[in-house]
Amino acid sequence: MVRHQIFNAPATLPEGKRRAALDLHVRKSFPFKDPDFAAFWRGPDATVYAWDRAPIRAALVEAGVPRSTQVIPETFVRERGSNGARVVEMLEGYEGQVWKDGFLAASRWWPRSPIEEEWTMFLRSTGIAPSAENIACAPQIFPLLERPWTEGTFSIDEFIQTLQTRRVAAIIATAALGPFVLAGTSIGVMSMAEANVRANISALAEANKGIRLDRAAAYTNLEEIEVFQGLDTYPAHVAALSSALTLLETFRVQIVSWSFDRGNLEIILRGKNELDPTAYITMFERDAMFEGVGGTLVGQVRDLQLRMALTKRLKN
Repeated sequence: MVRHQIFNAPATLPEGKRRAALDLHVRKSFPFKDPDFAAFWRGPDATVYAWDRAPIRAALVEAGVPRSTQVIPETFVRERGSNGARVVEMLEGYEGQVWKDGFLAASRWWPRSPIEEEWTMFLRSTGIAPSAENIACAPQIFPLLERPWTEGTFSIDEFIQTLQTRRVAAIIATAALGPFVLAGTSIGVMSMAEANVRANISALAEANKGIRLDRAAAYTNLEEIEVFQGLDTYPAHVAALSSALTLLETFRVQIVSWSFDRGNLEIILRGKNELDPTAYITMFERDAMFEGVGGTLVGQVRDLQLRMALTKRLKN
């Protein structure tokens, strides 16, 4: 099952913390035991496709592709819209879309081309009044793009190379009944159907067979290492110390105490003059590595005690 939503982060939330906020939102708002998602950001807003990781993995295994396969919503590899509503023919089914200045504001999936009544209801659910201009719901056909329009440069040569190595691009056919409503399910695996591309892939695969075998073994070890590292969800102690020293390097203070335990950090600072807690709290809170910062003046010499939590690392 796949859902589409629009996520609106607080405008005051630092950009470095928006991804973490979206990750928490997906885990809270979508009815999946182990959700995964892909998103396109426009300032503090994101258009999000989320799905249950387990059945997707099972489908990839059944298709014979690696566990490390990158999953991409099919909408992200079809031509991007600009303004207005349209129906797009997908690998499996049809997707109704509403675009606003190049941002996908609403989506709905049908297993067959929608009839006029279904299309009208979709328009009304998104706040668009049906008119002579948008009442037509004839599906449009767009070829698969060489790269997702949500990403940077990605050439067809790079795509062919990734097919032979670690990543094979899989597509989730969109399945959304509106910005916040559930619809159907569908998965498709992107294929390079052109005969000349297949021939090139076959020739390249034979030429670098030995290299690919060595690389596969290396990636197997890498996955085991990543699983082990994933047991600790917080940044390394040395990374936290480095970030704190960078923030404090312009201040004439010394660290007289440093305590770090399971993602919780306590620092005691001492300066020649009395320290302003507000300035230091604000400085650390703006850094993406720290959150929940608080501070008080302690002792006869008015040391500043800062307490904070480290932002959890996001899973890939």
